[in-house]
Amino acid sequence: TSLPWTGLVKMDLENGITERWWLPEGCFLGEAVFCPDPRRNNLKEDGGFLMYMSFDSNKSQSSLLILDAEYLTNGPVCKITMKTQIPFGFHTSWHSQYFGPPVSFTDDNTASGVKILSVDNSTQSPRSKL
Repeated sequence: TSLPWTGLVKMDLENGITERWWLPEGCFLGEAVFCPDPRRNNLKEDGGFLMYMSFDSNKSQSSLLILDAEYLTNGPVCKITMKTQIPFGFHTSWHSQYFGPPVSFTDDNTASGVKILSVDNSTQSPRSKL
């Protein structure tokens, strides 16, 4: 059996550098999805983002954490808290085409250049809103 993950370790086998990032106590990570950043032209194997579902057992709260894979030790560049608890072990996948509700970009960028999305849920049923 595997235990829930409480942090991440990134190892560069060519130069021997190891980076670590740990969650606060009582918080756990689900499985990761790597999302390539097209602005980086895939020149680096870590040129993109890692997306994880996390669970904070102290608050009984689930969140989506997005980390810049190139700068792992900086921690999440984005945290989206869910309105409902997501079952631990929820499986994910990445597809380059967007299938969700309409979105628009704002002018507000994070330090790493990630655009913040504004999602229009007005056309979604109440059950589909998280």
